[in-house]
Amino acid sequence: MNAIYRVIKRPRFEILKVENSSHNFPIHIHKRVCIGKIERGEKYLYINGETRILRDGDMFVIPPLTAHSCYAKSYVSYTIVSLETGENIDYKTIFEELESYNFAKADDMIELVKRRPIKQNHIIKAIMEFADDNYSDPITINDIAQKVGYSPCYIQRSFKKNIGLSIHQYILQTRIKKAKEHIKDNTATIALTSGFYDESHFIRNFKRQEGITPKNYYNSIID
Repeated sequence: MNAIYRVIKRPRFEILKVENSSHNFPIHIHKRVCIGKIERGEKYLYINGETRILRDGDMFVIPPLTAHSCYAKSYVSYTIVSLETGENIDYKTIFEELESYNFAKADDMIELVKRRPIKQNHIIKAIMEFADDNYSDPITINDIAQKVGYSPCYIQRSFKKNIGLSIHQYILQTRIKKAKEHIKDNTATIALTSGFYDESHFIRNFKRQEGITPKNYYNSIID
């Protein structure tokens, strides 16, 4: 059974609707808050050292920069909404707009969202900024260590402890995120501009991370 993806992009949020997926997502983070709802089936979410079993109608929140992974033992359908966080964001207006997509009631979503600040020390922030600015180039741990001013071993331990990912995992996810922003280009061009070795390396990692090929992801976008 082939999974069906639909991506709805709006100025203030993005909706990902997935039907009949059995993809297992490796550990990763989001920079935006994500609110999810299980439409049908059962999904396992590993977050904060615990595994949650999510079933029909269950809703959940994944805070920004929180490492997690998820998997399904059979086919599952779900919806994920991602949006920016911040004290000055009018969540009520955003959630009222989301009601028109039959996602959930605005009041229910407001209760789920926790407006806590993202905690980053200066080392983690510097590592992320370097990766975000140089994702299209070959990046080594030594390059980052020299830029940040600490030893390679120290920055790797610190990043893993605070974020829950290795630096290499973060760089890979950054490259895939940037590739999605240019998904209208051909895969060979995207691969080169996003820092991948070649087209096959890009497609393989994109599918592993997103559960769908770049071409099918592009075809799933609803403007």
